[in-house]
Amino acid sequence: MPRRALPAWFWTAILLVLCLLPRHLTPERRSMTIPGGLPHLDKVVHVAMFAAFGLLWTRAVAPSRRARMIFVVGVMLAVGTELAQGLVVVDRDPDLLDALADVAGLLMGMASYRLAPRFSTA
Repeated sequence: MPRRALPAWFWTAILLVLCLLPRHLTPERRSMTIPGGLPHLDKVVHVAMFAAFGLLWTRAVAPSRRARMIFVVGVMLAVGTELAQGLVVVDRDPDLLDALADVAGLLMGMASYRLAPRFSTA
């Protein structure tokens, strides 16, 4: 495994843990709102988590296979984690808007790599 893939694998593990934490280990919904603003803070968190995923994997994967593979895997991860939240052991509510925020973040992260060539190692 290339050394530049280690941060991507590490972040993927963190992302999976955060997305699949059982309900009793997550903050209550009302605590995910900043008083006086940002009523959908959880969507911002989803965008940020998947933007980091997209950026790190775009940096880690060879350019010839990069965009399509990362996009497909990222979408599968976004949809899969939302569906898994409906499992009895996770006991959370799957949310289509969370999955859409995940995909938006994924695309932002992938695009940010292209806009910031100083991070390019390929």
